[in-house]
Amino acid sequence: MSGKIMECTKTQNYRLDFGTDGKLYTVTFTGNIPQAELKKLLSALKNCLYEKMPEAILLYLKQRHLEYASYNSTEIPLGKERVFGWADHLPNAKTFEKVDRNLENADFYYAVMDCQKSTQTYNMGCYFAVTRKSLGNGAFQHNVIAQSFLS
Repeated sequence: MSGKIMECTKTQNYRLDFGTDGKLYTVTFTGNIPQAELKKLLSALKNCLYEKMPEAILLYLKQRHLEYASYNSTEIPLGKERVFGWADHLPNAKTFEKVDRNLENADFYYAVMDCQKSTQTYNMGCYFAVTRKSLGNGAFQHNVIAQSFLS
């Protein structure tokens, strides 16, 4: 038996969200992207402005000749209070049930949110990153990094 690990080759639903400055940029598509290639995609995006993410993802998929369909990107308003609320609640494992309900059919989900609010009396902000991937049996693996500050 070889030491090569075989990956699942079924078509999956992907969703990537990037939020900052009152905007949420969402990309959805179906495809068959190997896990190693997903890591390379996310690494390639780390120096990209959030507003440029949809075009960068599509370009990456095309350049790497990756199997995808139904590519869609949207830009919608994003309230700061909503982002701050998610940053406070994401580290709680019970929140994942809410995340899963909101994502419906996404087999792979990745989100990064960065939000700041300043007044004359205080500065506050938060940052969080979430990944969720299907384990293939109806369950999901979640990873979260969240940070918030008030000064």
